[in-house]
Amino acid sequence: MKIIVLLIVFLLVASSLLESVIRTDSFSNQVVLPAAQSISVPSGYIIPLEIDTFSNSSWIDYYVSSNVSISTALMNLQQFNTFNNSNTADVSNAIVDRNGTTDNEDVHVSAGTYYLVFFDYAQSGTANVTFSYQAYPVTPFVYGPLIPPIPTGIASFGINNGSGNAIPYEIKTSSVVGVANISAIQAYNSSAPSLNNTVSGATLQLNAMLVVNQNGTQYVYWAQDTPDFVTNTTQVSYNDNFWNNTNQAGFLSNQSVTSPNGNSVYLTNVNGTSQYYYGTGTNNFTYVEPFNIRLLMNESVLSRSVLLQIGAQVLRNGTQTSIEPIFWFDNITINDPGVQNAYFYVSGNDSTPVGTFYDAELVFAGESNAEATNFTQMDSTLGLYYLNASSNGLSAFPTYYSFGLDTAEATYNLHVQYAENGVARVTVGSPNYVYLNAGSNSITSSSIVQISSSSSVSQVSDSSTSSQTSSGASNISSNYLLVVIPVFAIMIILGAFASRRRQSFGRA
Repeated sequence: MKIIVLLIVFLLVASSLLESVIRTDSFSNQVVLPAAQSISVPSGYIIPLEIDTFSNSSWIDYYVSSNVSISTALMNLQQFNTFNNSNTADVSNAIVDRNGTTDNEDVHVSAGTYYLVFFDYAQSGTANVTFSYQAYPVTPFVYGPLIPPIPTGIASFGINNGSGNAIPYEIKTSSVVGVANISAIQAYNSSAPSLNNTVSGATLQLNAMLVVNQNGTQYVYWAQDTPDFVTNTTQVSYNDNFWNNTNQAGFLSNQSVTSPNGNSVYLTNVNGTSQYYYGTGTNNFTYVEPFNIRLLMNESVLSRSVLLQIGAQVLRNGTQTSIEPIFWFDNITINDPGVQNAYFYVSGNDSTPVGTFYDAELVFAGESNAEATNFTQMDSTLGLYYLNASSNGLSAFPTYYSFGLDTAEATYNLHVQYAENGVARVTVGSPNYVYLNAGSNSITSSSIVQISSSSSVSQVSDSSTSSQTSSGASNISSNYLLVVIPVFAIMIILGAFASRRRQSFGRA
């Protein structure tokens, strides 16, 4: 009688990263499969991995290698249920099945649930299996339903699923902007000190993937702009992290990445793998509810480098309603003499070389070091936008989800309601990890103020820009003021909302 070992796919995703595989398909000229994972399949055992697709024109790619001959099969849900209820270990009733030590398939499928099945039929010892797989388009539900804790807020994954048939799209932009209108926030996690965090700490994270192209070689970096809240003392600081997601090791050095702040590249451990990251932070200051803040990340290509500006702007702090200038608290230079172009990238066609999503996200989560926290109070309005090169103004992404998946920090108990035009409300409540639209999950509102399409955001071209002030930063500041997200109008329409987050270095 066969024995089925059901594994939680998210644990597999967190396993050791070994190698990457590149394929060409109809979605992209060069799509990179996630870095491979490893698993042991005992003799006579069968291990199925669930893969969900949401497009009637989907592809499932996988690569498998083993130290001993095994059966590898891709089954649809009906085939798997028939197999699972049978008294045999015959996996031949499948879309594809192969026996051997290697298998590499590219299978066209419709929307549905599928299973990648490994069977060690030889009974000559444990099979050490290395595998990598991906379903395209790359939806955030590709690994099955999500369960708490998950970073919660608003995010674009480059997937339009309004019709129930996932259609991928891509956005390339020089700037991403997140706005938070926070009227109440309290976090509590009694185990936070074990992760070097505070029990009332929480973060609001603006996260996006930065792609840098150089003479036919592509480098992928993950940028984070993160206010770090200590909610029981109403203190907040600005922090950023910068990771190399180009390969497993993610190497960075103090020569390849520099900043006027003089901060250094650090080495940390992510899921058992050594990884490098750059990070810096500011001193705390006091916030007063309602607290409205805008987070900004801007890239510009210079002659031999890429300048990444990380900034924040206080729009309201309690009764103080005067808009402060943008504080570019960090200016990161990626030294790359061969750079050709760079852009923040959102795409449902691809996954990064390390298997993460090309998404942009504005989410609440724990403080750092993969902490998951609970919120005892939360009422906030979030807006997530990008610089549209066609209109030279800020635009809402075409579609949104109520969560992010690239950051390791998370929360258990936030609920999201969508308005329109890139605006969502986040409150304490039952988690809903969903595709956001103006349907039953939306906020009832007669109007949402539109973003000006005529305003522009200038790029910085001065490589000597200071992390505090500069002529380049001032140009961006004044232009951004022309396209201030209408937080106060949103407050009138939706009410005053709030959220908090606190973060420290070493976030993944």
